[in-house]
Amino acid sequence: MVVLTEVWIKSGEEVRDTGIRHDTTAKDRESIRCDTRELSFRIGSTKSEDGGQIFTVDHFTIHENYTGRWDNDLAVVKLNKPIKFGKHVKPIKLGTESLKVGTKGMIAGWGGRSESEESSPVLMATKVTVSDWQKCKDIYPDHLTPRQICTYDTKTGPCNFDWGDPLVYKGALYGQLIGINDCLSSPVVYTDIPAYADWIKSLARGLQIQGQHPRANIVSSNNEKSSLGIINGKTTSIQKFPFMVAILLEDEFFNTGVILNSRWILTTAYTVSWCDTRELSFRIGSTKSGNGGQIFTVDHFTIHENYTGKWDNDVAVVKLNKPITFGKNAKPIKLGTESLKLGTKGMIAGWGGRSESEESSPVLMATKVTVSDWQKCKDIYPDHLTPRQICTYDTKTGPCNFDWGDPLVYKGALYGQLIGINDCLSSPVVYTDIPAYADWIKSAIQE
Repeated sequence: MVVLTEVWIKSGEEVRDTGIRHDTTAKDRESIRCDTRELSFRIGSTKSEDGGQIFTVDHFTIHENYTGRWDNDLAVVKLNKPIKFGKHVKPIKLGTESLKVGTKGMIAGWGGRSESEESSPVLMATKVTVSDWQKCKDIYPDHLTPRQICTYDTKTGPCNFDWGDPLVYKGALYGQLIGINDCLSSPVVYTDIPAYADWIKSLARGLQIQGQHPRANIVSSNNEKSSLGIINGKTTSIQKFPFMVAILLEDEFFNTGVILNSRWILTTAYTVSWCDTRELSFRIGSTKSGNGGQIFTVDHFTIHENYTGKWDNDVAVVKLNKPITFGKNAKPIKLGTESLKLGTKGMIAGWGGRSESEESSPVLMATKVTVSDWQKCKDIYPDHLTPRQICTYDTKTGPCNFDWGDPLVYKGALYGQLIGINDCLSSPVVYTDIPAYADWIKSAIQE
């Protein structure tokens, strides 16, 4: 079994339009096993063995229905540190619909260039042609499912050591190579990425807590898959929470922030370290995350200097590209001065989804939450919780996935910013304790 990542990081260098082939059978791949601690990831280099940035595994998630065969053969891997984007390193968008028969896509990888070569030292690429699914099914009757697509070309194409190679069309990812029989004489099989886009996005946005940096386990209290936001919350209006900021990634709701003053907002360090901040925008002054209000982009940002990708010090400030126009729908929030006491009832608001089928809510939601005992929370998260965090715990209502950065508000001041959770409504919710960082925040936004 080979662990495959869902995001292909493209090299900025040109690649030669040359066939990629090395004869073997798909069965060879089934014998491959590895300890993920022995894996490393080279990003940003045309060469597979030098240059670029090197990473290791923080943790990974394999599709829950993967059994060792082609079906559901995909996984996401969280790296041990953030990727630095630039001209040689950029994320790729996921395709939205399955490719049609006859479509010419591109595949790239480091598979061998000849039968005697296991792998190529430089990146190779070639065009491939999407083939008829039923004809492919006739070749692989016991393996192919509707969640896969095929290409077939007799003169050029991938083969051994090309597992995981991306099938790209118009700059988006539509397939990931998972199987082949006889190179150049049988169809090549790929996971149909659009069929798994929701699954990939839910994990890539940080919704798993397995490993070193818990964000959220996408298992709800009844152990069913979930992408819940504020569970059993009530719709509210921006007039009641005028300091709220909907943070959008490529125009889709991503995370939450709050207004500090006319140029600065507060959010999680995770929010600005996970993606290319040029793709972020900020909607202020609207109850809806998808329209209305004022739109801003990033001027620059500052992440806490001791943030390492874990919960501790998960705080950042972002300077917007222009001043906010204040009014009844847009106002700054004051910072809390002392940590909230056990049993305090605060309010949390955000645009997280309202049901299992909804990734995010189109309108602002809010609910009351209860500050819980820190030591009991520490017992739940012994390797992650620090004195610079606080917890809430409620069994009938509360935040869950896609609520990162949601503010914990008490008497009109900011006391917490959501950074982590395990099982929704059955485990405590973890927040950065804002009073512990008040001096850092104030200093970071001084110019």
